[in-house]
Amino acid sequence: MALIADRRHIQFGYIHVVSDNVARVQAEHLGNEREAQIIRKRLCANFRILEILALGVFALNCAILRHSWIKPFEACQIQH
Repeated sequence: MALIADRRHIQFGYIHVVSDNVARVQAEHLGNEREAQIIRKRLCANFRILEILALGVFALNCAILRHSWIKPFEACQIQH
């Protein structure tokens, strides 16, 4: 979705997570998505997604510094 939005110059700023829970009967479905237990599970899933994204950013920063692709921020400070 982000790639297509970029190609069409449309703003895109979220991750849309879609689950396949209509293929068979599930305990969790759109009818009970506002129940406390479901909300807790969704919050945990969202937190895990943020953890994975943060780890990716951290790994990218480490790679940039390790390979000297970009100077560390401290080395880029303006000298007075």
